[in-house]
Amino acid sequence: MKRRPWVLFVLVAAAVFAILVAAVLLLADAERKITIGVGPVTSSGYAAAQQVAEGLTKRGFDVTVIPTEQTQDLIELLADPDSPIEVTFITEDIDAAQYPNVNSLGTVSRLPYAFATWPAAHGITSLADVRGKRIDIGPIGSSRAAFAEEVLGKFGITGQNSTFLNVPTSATLEEVKALDVEIQITDDQDDRPFIVGALATEELQIIPVPEARSLSNRIASAEAIEIPYASFSLVPPVPQEPFPSVAQLITVVAVDSLAGAASYAIAQELTTVFSTGTAFTAPGEFPNFADRQLPANSYAAEYYANGTVPWHFATLPPILADYFFGLVFLGSLILVIASIWSILLPEVYSLRTRVFRPRSEARFISAMEQSFEEGREISPRDRSRLAKILGRYETQDQLHARAERLRPHLE
Repeated sequence: MKRRPWVLFVLVAAAVFAILVAAVLLLADAERKITIGVGPVTSSGYAAAQQVAEGLTKRGFDVTVIPTEQTQDLIELLADPDSPIEVTFITEDIDAAQYPNVNSLGTVSRLPYAFATWPAAHGITSLADVRGKRIDIGPIGSSRAAFAEEVLGKFGITGQNSTFLNVPTSATLEEVKALDVEIQITDDQDDRPFIVGALATEELQIIPVPEARSLSNRIASAEAIEIPYASFSLVPPVPQEPFPSVAQLITVVAVDSLAGAASYAIAQELTTVFSTGTAFTAPGEFPNFADRQLPANSYAAEYYANGTVPWHFATLPPILADYFFGLVFLGSLILVIASIWSILLPEVYSLRTRVFRPRSEARFISAMEQSFEEGREISPRDRSRLAKILGRYETQDQLHARAERLRPHLE
């Protein structure tokens, strides 16, 4: 039985749609993989990444956490198209123009800094006065060292006019003293017990940073903060009184090719891990977009704004959720075209059968008559076409005869 062209069109369109859906499903494994780059395995960033990874794994994602000793390399690895890293943490100032394929999934915390003097430099009460001193800025390649250099640089203090020391976090008190460190820069993640102990005994004396607000206006990743009483230690209380300082913003960034389903899932996990509050953050304060160096990821921004995930991302597999509207549009387009085709086709089909086909067949029959008169053999193809024409006219004659038998009913 011969099918109408519009039926064939719908069947072909359905087949194409099915092939596209199958192709999307074949990409599902790739869409479920997320690679997170972080600092050293001993860092709090690595621990936080593991928490986020654990939550993402429960949501059906295959997550890999890759640590590196050089945290300043992470943004470069993220932007490198040959690197597997898709998500990472940044704490430094960057030139956004150099990373057009990177966006922000949200600032997740602030890291308070303390600047203090060892006994040899007691009496210094301003960062501007530490020029020429021996300053422990933190381990080589660490975010602490980068941030410390940036802050000190705003006061005109550099490695050329002062001595910058990269003391490892494994150093003991004796090793620090052997290096004749005069200025100690530390942060809330510095878990060396002798630092808190020296602050408690005032062997280390705090240098207030009343210029913190001005610094935050000059350093995009910095924020002014007041270090609360006993925020470093409850027993003994450290510090013994609040003091102004500067904090480093910690922001999670990702390549802009990160799938929507993955972006929503990461935003949910960042909220779970970082919204509880600490001595330096209020519950629910983070994640946010306090660090505005990079454009916000639209999926994360939507989630932080309303706290909900669209139903198709919440219920469908990630790959189908990401292509949901595209598939819906394609399916709708096929249905619309099929509907228009079925409406317009009868007129087009009638034009072909009543006008163009009779003319073509008349020319063909004339050619066949001439061939027979001249005694020429006709090709198998012409024989087949002639047989079809005869069959079609035979069917028409039969229909005409049946219609004639109904003519008396018209009287």
